This record gives sequence, structure tokens and C-alpha cells, in this order.
Amino acid sequence: MSGFEAPRPVKLFAGVIFARGELLNAFESEIERRLGPIESRSTLYDFDVTDYYEDEMGPGLKRVFYSFRQL
Repeated sequence: MSGFEAPRPVKLFAGVIFARGELLNAFESEIERRLGPIESRSTLYDFDVTDYYEDEMGPGLKRVFYSFRQL
């Protein structure tokens, strides 16, 4: 029987869907406070592949991806 091993460090990333771009800077500050410095941020994409979130979040959604420096 094998034993438990400590997990190896991995790259943390997040995909974020949002409606209000004016809140993005505040979000980035908070997520860095919790997860450490943002290493990379994608360009902003229109999130138009589905309308699933529109009832809750409204139309014209955007998406951005982040990766974080700390493993």
C-alpha cells in the first residue's frame, strides 16, 4: 500500500466573467491580497458563447484569465 505524499506546487489560474468593468481594478486588488501577485492577465474577451449568466449578471458580459506568481 502506498502512503500519502505532499502535493507538488502547481500554477494557480482563474477565469473571471464580469459585467461591470469599473469593478475590475478593485477585484484585482482583492484577489492579489488573497492569492498573491498576478503574474499574467489575458486580454478581455466578450463572453458571448452562452446567455446562461445573463439573467443574473445582465448582457454584455466579459471574460478575463489570470495566472498568479506563487505556486
